Amino acid sequence: MKRFESKKDKWLVFVIWLSAVIMLATAVKVAYDGGFFLNLFLQPLNAGTVYLCLSVLYQTYYIVDGENLILRSGPITKIIKITDIEAVKPTKDVLSSPALSIDRLKILYKQSKAGIMVSPKEKEMFIREIGFDPETYTKIG
Repeated sequence: MKRFESKKDKWLVFVIWLSAVIMLATAVKVAYDGGFFLNLFLQPLNAGTVYLCLSVLYQTYYIVDGENLILRSGPITKIIKITDIEAVKPTKDVLSSPALSIDRLKILYKQSKAGIMVSPKEKEMFIREIGFDPETYTKIG
């Protein structure tokens, strides 16, 4: 079993932390100035948003366990059978995905027409682990 951390673009880390700090500042402001009902509804929302932001930032990684590719991003986990992976190709697509960098790999697999994008720090090793050649992006074997 091999774990690959997501590559993190500095601008994205900044945006996520900024969002968390703004939510925390809002929570403090509401705690002092808000009424009971405002606190009752906004504080759980603020806490949830801060948790989601930071969990995505610090819990986005990929595990190759021999049979499966396990993608984790915050509270969300996706499992793809390695035998179902049909293609891997580099991309700079910015659509939502479990990737914290725009230096991404698009993984096309049987259950999805669109595929999914990842951004492993150790890109070449990751590509090899899922059974592809990192130079040609072709399936090995």
